[in-house]
Amino acid sequence: DDDAGRHYVEAIEIFERTLGAQHPRAAITRSNLGAVLMRQHRYREAQASLEAALAVFESVYGRGHLQVAGVLDGLADLYNERGEFARALPYCRRAVAIGLANLPPDHPSHAYFHFNLARALLGLGRADEAIAPLERARSIREQASGDPVELADVQLALARALWDGRGDRGRAIALAGAARVTYAAAGDRKRQELGLTDAWIASHAARSARPGAPR
Repeated sequence: DDDAGRHYVEAIEIFERTLGAQHPRAAITRSNLGAVLMRQHRYREAQASLEAALAVFESVYGRGHLQVAGVLDGLADLYNERGEFARALPYCRRAVAIGLANLPPDHPSHAYFHFNLARALLGLGRADEAIAPLERARSIREQASGDPVELADVQLALARALWDGRGDRGRAIALAGAARVTYAAAGDRKRQELGLTDAWIASHAARSARPGAPR
């Protein structure tokens, strides 16, 4: 990531010098740099890079373009990671709306947009509202051939939403169990998520099994 970040910075300097700061190629590179900075937890720098890219894309393409949606989703992800869920929510909603207006119903981008929307809603304690976007993300992830941990992330979030939103708690436990299998197979890459999933299952499974427990 350090090497990638340096290459992106160098590319931005070249594009801005030769094409101008408002050229989409410079903005695409800024968006990519923002993603790298996010992975490095350099959130303030990532925010600045993504916001600069967003301003260019909105100016060049208009507010409803898919390039705009991608950067909006990046900013939503950033604010969700920082626990600023209320700030993330409008970015999530805009990305979802642009995706729905421009992409076929089963396009993988919908899964990203709906998942970030659900993360914001869960963070705000609105679990019942998070269920529908998570079901949409789950359906798309199950049909896609992408990274299985992306489906596991959705399954675990849906388990939380169903439980906290007074949905089917037996299904919630089953979804968390399916996510656990994937995290375990991923090894060190998802060791933290595996521990969190084990803890969630341990604290909720007994309550789900009690006679008369809400379903």
